[in-house]
Amino acid sequence: MIDTTPSTASTIAATPTARNGQEVTLQAKEKEDSFDNLVEEFLKWSKMNPAERIRAQYLKEHGLTEESLAALPEEKREAIEKEIEELIEDKMALGDDTEQELEQMEQIQTGEKALQTLLSMQSILLDRQEASPK
Repeated sequence: MIDTTPSTASTIAATPTARNGQEVTLQAKEKEDSFDNLVEEFLKWSKMNPAERIRAQYLKEHGLTEESLAALPEEKREAIEKEIEELIEDKMALGDDTEQELEQMEQIQTGEKALQTLLSMQSILLDRQEASPK
């Protein structure tokens, strides 16, 4: 006789949570959220031009957001804006960086196409899982 009793680990991983009439496992939902966050972050950065990426990187490295920068006193904000502007000019003035940026843009476009393919595949798999009898 075959033992069909689920192990404790698989029972915990498959414990469903009711949500809008559908059953979704907590673990699958967390993975989906994590994947969605990664996709969102990737797409956000991939849509930026080189100057926007330099600015975003500067703000991130200095623990700032666009909102927190805007909330700073005018003198301090202008000093930071000037520093960012100079950084962008310096980076853009270097011929090597421009060529590398173009290469990175091509890689990003290729990555976006691959990501779209993965998202389509994930959607198909999720549709199949929902359609399959439980």
